[in-house]
Amino acid sequence: MLHADWSRHRLNFNFVAITSRARMAYKDTYFVRMYDDRDPERQVIAESPLFAGLSAEDSPDYETRLERACRDAATWDYMEGEPCVLAAGESSIRFAFECGAAALRLGQGSRKGAPALPAQGPWTQGQRPVTINGLVWMGDIDTMSRRMRRKVEDGFSVIKVKIGALDFDAELKMLRTLRDIAGADTVIRLDANGAFTPQEAMKRLQRLASLNIHSIEQPLRPQYVAELADLCRHTPIPIALDESLIMRPADIDRTIDTIQRIRPQYLILKPSLCGGLGCADTRGPNRGYGMVGNVGIRKQHRPRRLGRVGGHLRAVLAARIGYGSAIHQQHRDAAIATRRPIPLVPSMTYAYISL
Repeated sequence: MLHADWSRHRLNFNFVAITSRARMAYKDTYFVRMYDDRDPERQVIAESPLFAGLSAEDSPDYETRLERACRDAATWDYMEGEPCVLAAGESSIRFAFECGAAALRLGQGSRKGAPALPAQGPWTQGQRPVTINGLVWMGDIDTMSRRMRRKVEDGFSVIKVKIGALDFDAELKMLRTLRDIAGADTVIRLDANGAFTPQEAMKRLQRLASLNIHSIEQPLRPQYVAELADLCRHTPIPIALDESLIMRPADIDRTIDTIQRIRPQYLILKPSLCGGLGCADTRGPNRGYGMVGNVGIRKQHRPRRLGRVGGHLRAVLAARIGYGSAIHQQHRDAAIATRRPIPLVPSMTYAYISL
């Protein structure tokens, strides 16, 4: 029988993290501890990563719903591979239970604080790091330029830059400098977080195209479905949907219809924001969609492949895309995070998928 309880934890940032949506000095998150009474000494901790103002299930009664899911955990026959029946309306809670149950089935977790990692490999043995991209958060131009140079000096082969909060001409000049110092072989990805307007988006993409940009995430806000579809048909830079995919588990069919209308070049799937693993990995392939997930190194969680490729989608740059920089005070060094496995399961799973 499965047992679970939860706790809230505040992650303090090293600096004020800025996107085109908000400024953040910290992030509150939730951890779910799980164990089976057939082996109560082996426990796993999974994150239920609610994003305030972004997750579809963000509401004042979130903790009440998390408590209810923990209380009902015993009703889920997870060892038989039964789909998760908990938290039907919450992507983040469902994702935590799906990942924790998977770890228990694989014999992972911890016993009295000592990691239980039966599936040893080069990463868990400290022989090979996990390659991540270098995320450049928003700031003033001087701050962002300094952070970009640091990413190049640190040897990142993929650098992701958040844009859209500053003067566009200044951002464009900054990105030209990044391309000059990083060289032609470095992959540069952009994330606009919906900062562009439909009237200006195409002109801005055309100006960015000369910099050999790999892709840009969410140039328009999700509500501009028709405009996104038109932009994707004519864009000089591949477009990835991100915020457009945020939903509750019950909204999977509507979201797939939206994807089919927009036809972007890439999808960025985050099961903790778009229905949990069950929605992405079971309902998706039935409609010609599938996924391969790579885990975000946000809190030293142990990476593993999740899901499968189905239909006409294929994973792109699978080991390198979608990680983000470790900016939390508790976990400063992303390189250390990729080399020190601890008995936590993934917090955020990303798939970078080409349509």
